[in-house]
Parts: sequence; structure tokens; C-alpha cells
Amino acid sequence: MKKQAILISIISILIIVGCEKKVEENSFSFAFITDAHLAPNLGSIREWELVAPRESLVQTPFVGYQRVLDEIKGRSVDFIITGGDDVELLTYELPPINGIHPVTEDFNALDECVKEMTEIEKSIGLPFYHTIGNHQSFEYPPAKPDHPLYGQGWFNKYWGDDGRAYYSFDMNGWHFIILSTHDKKKINNRAWLGISDEQVKWLKDNLNKTGRKTPVVLVAHVPFDRESIQDDFDKIGKVLKDYNVKLGLCGHAHGYREFIWNGIPCVVGSSLSGSVWSVVRNVNDATYLNNADQGYLILSVSGDEIEWKHYPFTYNIEKYFYEKTGKRPGAVSKYWYSRNETKAN
Repeated sequence: MKKQAILISIISILIIVGCEKKVEENSFSFAFITDAHLAPNLGSIREWELVAPRESLVQTPFVGYQRVLDEIKGRSVDFIITGGDDVELLTYELPPINGIHPVTEDFNALDECVKEMTEIEKSIGLPFYHTIGNHQSFEYPPAKPDHPLYGQGWFNKYWGDDGRAYYSFDMNGWHFIILSTHDKKKINNRAWLGISDEQVKWLKDNLNKTGRKTPVVLVAHVPFDRESIQDDFDKIGKVLKDYNVKLGLCGHAHGYREFIWNGIPCVVGSSLSGSVWSVVRNVNDATYLNNADQGYLILSVSGDEIEWKHYPFTYNIEKYFYEKTGKRPGAVSKYWYSRNETKAN
């Protein structure tokens, strides 16, 4: 009887140690950042909307990007996922300026823009996984179907996987799927918005290989409850229903929000750019802003569970300009409304 009790105790200890080891193997953390809107010339912002001379502001988003990544690195994460719109590629039609089309001007500088962004990311020393956003698809004039960067081509040049803007990766027993919400034409047969049948088939095959027990995190730029492509999301939802999807991560809306979609907890990350990093992005919809329009997420995985926390991040172009020059920018924004102008903080 005594031997039996000892044997049971040993077995119990082994089970506990085994469980602890499994939890430890599956434990990791990562950051989710979205909508940085880095741009070679602050993208397509019109001169009269700038808070200061354009040449004075060109570097400010990159300074902000470095600052937030340094802060995230200090939180000891294992990797970083972006939710799209990392770079500000002009995606709507504007007339030529001085005979040069704005998109052409953008392309002349975008390589350097991506290079600078990549150097900043390398300085952090962590793996990055990028998601395509609507500002990373090349769709309006002078875009043409025979252009090598047409549609998702521009994104794929830097971050695509085997010619696709959607892909997956594994981390310590968890499966991550990066979707493209911009791989087919949706609006007036021009704008790239939607999820193609080819991508849905790829998702089915991908999950079939992954298995039904593996915990899954799904990432997409456009939130899963957006009506603009709800038919496509319905197709995705039908594929996901038999799998262990723990969380959906989205961007695009420039404000922190949580919701349930098809029984799956989903989080919309607040943007890095907020409404003042790129000045024209004045998001006023309280449903999406929730008073947290600039920030990032830190997500922690332990065993089969995942939890997250939102960290507000304040970086203001106008404040940066003031700190560097001592001059007030040529516009009034919430930074100037919220401070005493006699103070330099």
C-alpha cells in the first residue's frame, strides 16, 4: 500500500512537471502595431493641411517609429506583427502636380522610405511580420494591370510570400495567419478591397495542414465586422468554425476596440500615427477611437491561453516640431488646445 502511494505521488509529480514544461514551451509574448503610415513626403497630404513646412516634418514619423519600437523592445517581446498601412502609398486619385503624378513622386521616394523603416526595425533585433493595408496596394492611375507593382505587387516586392500578400507562420505550438483584405477588386472594379476565392482556398488548405487543435491567431487589416467586405468575411468565417481560433487582430480604424465575430474575440489596434502623426487622419468616430487613437498592443501567450493589454503611445508631429525649432506650427490642433503655450512641454 505504501509502495502504491509512493508510485502515485511520483506519477503525479511527473504529470505536474510535464504540464509545467508544456506551458513553459508555449509561453511567449509579441507586440501588435498598426497604421504607422510612414511616408517619404508625408504621403499625399496637401500643402495647406500641413502643420508646418513640409521639409521640416519629413523625418518626424520615422522618429516616432523608432521611439515606439524602442519602447516595445523594452517590454521583452519575442516578435512584432504589423496590422497594415505601415507605409503611406497614395491610394486615391489626384491630378498631377507640376506635371508629375503624385504616385510617380511617391514611387521615386518609396524605396528609400522602406529602406529607412527596415533599418529602424533591424535596430530592434526582433522578427517582424507585415500585413498588407489599403495604403499598400497600387490601384489608381497611373496604375495599370501590366505594371509589375499593380495591386498587391508593391507590397509583395518587400513583404510578400511566394508572390502572395497572405501567409502563415508558427510560434511555439501556435499558428499565425496573416490575411490580405486587398487581393481582389471590389469598388467600381477599381479599388483593391476584398478576399479572393483563391485566398479562401489557400486558407482551407493551410488550416487542414495545421489541424483542429492548434491554437490560431488571425490577422487582417480591415476589421472582421466591417460591412464593406462582409460577404468575403462570411466565407472566411465558415472555414474557421471547425478550428481553434483564439483571437483576431485588425487595424485600419485608427482606434482601439474589442468585439466578437463568429464567436472569436477580436481586437482592433489603435494606430501609431493617430490623428496628428499624419495630420489629415482626424478620426472623430468615438466608436473606434475610444480615447485611445495612438498606441500598441502587447499580447502574452501561456499554454493555450492568450491575453492582451493596450498601451497608449503619444508622439505628436507638432510637439516634435516645437521641441526642435521653438516655433509654433502654422496650424492649431489638439496638442495646442491641450497645453499652456507658455510651457515647452
